[in-house]
Amino acid sequence: MYIFTPSRALFLLDAVLMCWFVFTLWGKSQEHISNLNLFSKDLCHTTAVETLKTFNYPLQEIMDAVKLYVTREGSRNFTAEDLLMIIRRSDSSTLYIQVETDGPDAHQSSVPDRDTNSIIEENRRIEESKLCKICLENKVNVVFLPCGHICACSDCSPAIRKCAICREFIKNVMKVDVI
Repeated sequence: MYIFTPSRALFLLDAVLMCWFVFTLWGKSQEHISNLNLFSKDLCHTTAVETLKTFNYPLQEIMDAVKLYVTREGSRNFTAEDLLMIIRRSDSSTLYIQVETDGPDAHQSSVPDRDTNSIIEENRRIEESKLCKICLENKVNVVFLPCGHICACSDCSPAIRKCAICREFIKNVMKVDVI
């Protein structure tokens, strides 16, 4: 059974008011954005937008800055300087990689994916090189002398008579820290 107390009533009232406030703001912002879409063609031909186009800024970036300005300020009276400030702020927080193509139908390669995959592969190889070649569990931390190979951990090294890489007899073992 649910007992309705005054404190629960206040809590429910607070929750309802909070939801009403959020939905009211959301509705206004959606209405504002839909109104902005109606006038976006007009905004493309303003002096500020044309000025930024002459400096070879992409139209999509300029229009994103216009939408952000109108949403924040609630005014359609902006200057090229206002838009440039917004574009520069977004450029400093986002890294853009542009791929040059031969024509409009040319296929864009995924340069970031290829770079990411090669970095991940290199990281995996480095981590594998740090593993003991005998047990494949611990990190390498001993160097065999006189050959100088670092291929075993301190747990496995006492059992080895010859270097696992060059098969030279081990005369001494020195513990090292591999970063």
